[in-house]
Amino acid sequence: MSPLLVAIVCACINGLLAAMCSNTALTDADRAVITNKHNALRSSLARGTARTNSGNAPGGSNIYKLVRSTLADDRL
Repeated sequence: MSPLLVAIVCACINGLLAAMCSNTALTDADRAVITNKHNALRSSLARGTARTNSGNAPGGSNIYKLVRSTLADDRL
């Protein structure tokens, strides 16, 4: 899944593109795919292996793992 697709799905979840998203309900499997892809991209950035136009991005030390919360789902 591309980072752009992940961003679009996340925007739909947050209702930013609600008019364009006919079904904003995600399954637990969908949420797991998004969370896992986000954490894989985050991990490569944190380790300094994320590619840029001029080589690799510098590694980071305060790039925390995403943990999915159902708190927002409970409010719906």
